[in-house]
Amino acid sequence: MTRDVVNGPRSPVWAVQSRSCSFESGFDSLASVRAQMRRMSGSRCCVISSRCSSAGWHDLGSPLPVARCSRHLHGCFLVSVGLPSSSRQRLCWPGTVSSFAGHWTFPRRDAPSPNALDTDVVALVLRPARESPRWGYLRIVGECTKLGVTVSAASVRNVLRRHRLKPAPRRSGPTWSQFLRAQAGSTLACDFFSAGTITLRRLYVLFFLDLERRKVFLAGVTAHPIGSWVTQQARNLTMTLEDEGRVVKFLIRDRDTKFVGPFDEVLTSIGARVVKTPVRAPRANAYAERFVRTTRTECLDWLLIRSKRHLERVLEEFVEHYNAARPHRAIDLEVPSPYVSGRGLDDSTRIQRVDRLGGLLHEYSIAA
Repeated sequence: MTRDVVNGPRSPVWAVQSRSCSFESGFDSLASVRAQMRRMSGSRCCVISSRCSSAGWHDLGSPLPVARCSRHLHGCFLVSVGLPSSSRQRLCWPGTVSSFAGHWTFPRRDAPSPNALDTDVVALVLRPARESPRWGYLRIVGECTKLGVTVSAASVRNVLRRHRLKPAPRRSGPTWSQFLRAQAGSTLACDFFSAGTITLRRLYVLFFLDLERRKVFLAGVTAHPIGSWVTQQARNLTMTLEDEGRVVKFLIRDRDTKFVGPFDEVLTSIGARVVKTPVRAPRANAYAERFVRTTRTECLDWLLIRSKRHLERVLEEFVEHYNAARPHRAIDLEVPSPYVSGRGLDDSTRIQRVDRLGGLLHEYSIAA
């Protein structure tokens, strides 16, 4: 550890700290200090550099003989003060040296440097650096030049360093979760889940989920999910997206054999890229799996499904409740389709409850 302390035009004087006391102090160069440290095998040393004169030190008493104080020198500093020709040894504790070092500081400049930037220019440099974290020094210089302010790249670098702003692109930026949420605006997920009827018949449900607002598109219900049926549901989805003006860049699906080649071709025709999850990795499509769990725990586990038509009516009503009335934690307790209340709460406000699926689901709103 090397520390420079400046308080005058004196030449540097070097001292050595060690657990052992078989050494001398008052070296006039760092090379001689290193040579002495190499001769002190097995000792733990550190080097201190100072530029203060002997007048800057308090008198700590007469120097103690080194040979008699070897057992008391654990953790102490044996310091030389002044020029090498007139150096004096003093035995100092680390706290004493630290208290001296607190007074050996650079002189404070009361007047600003003649070539210092104006505060307005500094504020102009900091604003794009904070608002556009991917901009580098030269880009900020160019923006200042457009505004009629001449500043160099070195000045921009010094300003950012002084205000603890790192160089681009490490200055700041979105976290990994924020990056994923930014990509969710143009991403859909799809999956199948099954439901049983009271006649022991198994039905399959295909759905699509918008990852940005958690909006669900119920594709259909069938007992035989063949490739032609799945492809037709993809065509119906593309028409719905075109009517809403939505742009889809990615579609996440698993490797189920129900998703045949024409299914991917339909989605590719609208500019979407089909992303397949790894084998036996349901967490790779976690949003779709979470919707399946919500559908089961809040709806299907509490009902007896009689037929395909019954399941379609139940899921249509549940998806309508899911999109228009159910808050979601992933979107700050909002609903996928934003609900706007035209009036606030007062003494005359009456809250009404709307029951769905025979009272299984409850929705609350302000009565008209």
